Amino acid sequence: MDKLGIMYYNSQNFVPGCYMSTFESKKRLSSAEKQRRYRAKRKNDPVKEEAAKRRNLERYHANKCLVKDLTGLEHRAIKEIWRSASARKRDKTKTQDIYKTTSDS
Repeated sequence: MDKLGIMYYNSQNFVPGCYMSTFESKKRLSSAEKQRRYRAKRKNDPVKEEAAKRRNLERYHANKCLVKDLTGLEHRAIKEIWRSASARKRDKTKTQDIYKTTSDS
């Protein structure tokens, strides 16, 4: 027990039914949980949600690059990345289809 008479959960003299300190009883939230709560709160406010969408759209337009603005070397590099990503996606969908068909029978 501390000076204020609060019984702590991790003390040796813990008595069931006594109040735990608020610091000891609350768990810290993970980053993902904080983000989920923040986004849920923002989603309930239409003004904040609209502002967030506008910021995301501005960020997208600032970072996008058009094919006509790329050099040949940059364009080839991006196509190579796209080809490998597409191949991975095709392989993934094929394996998912195989598992779906074998589990149905």
